[in-house]
Amino acid sequence: MRDEQSRELLLSMGLEQKNIEVVPDPVMGLSLPEDTDAAELPESSDSLPVVGISVRYWEQDHKELNALAQGLIKANLEKPLHLRFLPFHLPSDIEASRYVMEKLEENISQHGGQVSICEDASHPQHMLREVGQCEVLIGMRLHSLIYAAGRRVPLIGISYDPKIDHFLDRVRCQPVGTTQSLDAGQVAAEIGHLLETAEGWKNERETILSSLIQEAGAPARQIVEYFHHKG
Repeated sequence: MRDEQSRELLLSMGLEQKNIEVVPDPVMGLSLPEDTDAAELPESSDSLPVVGISVRYWEQDHKELNALAQGLIKANLEKPLHLRFLPFHLPSDIEASRYVMEKLEENISQHGGQVSICEDASHPQHMLREVGQCEVLIGMRLHSLIYAAGRRVPLIGISYDPKIDHFLDRVRCQPVGTTQSLDAGQVAAEIGHLLETAEGWKNERETILSSLIQEAGAPARQIVEYFHHKG
């Protein structure tokens, strides 16, 4: 299982503890691609801090995406940013990203910022590279948060499902809000805070992140051992 809460649920259903193991999602141990052909970030003459953004459609009225857009605008007013949208599930996340971008682009550029989107990360490792180029990542998709943790990128989670809360808890983080009650001011404040304290964020979590990355290989090792003994 991916988290302690799932283990406890299985125990309550009568499974024996010896048959349950909690391990990180295997993508936590994903490494960068060896090739050098993956697209780099669009050029930015001002070397703006890159904030990665992974969104999805969830609430029918899109109130969480509207609040996020306002939070990004507020954050950019405090410090010009490069807002880099990273769609994880295609094509729906591209549509959700474009929805937010339409609310941003004119305002962001007027105040020295930049907005872009990565639509051509065809392989998980290439998206991992994109995430690794961010200074902060704000995400709804669980795997965007896992990628960020794996690359030691300070992360901000928006909760819509217990799996988000469970993962954030494992890396000693709290969601900035939920899709039902997301506050633009809190989003902006958290982005600014993490940009200022990035090294401290990483240092405080290095031990646990290193452990999670190491543990992420456990399922693969067990599969190899199983077939080795079967052979």
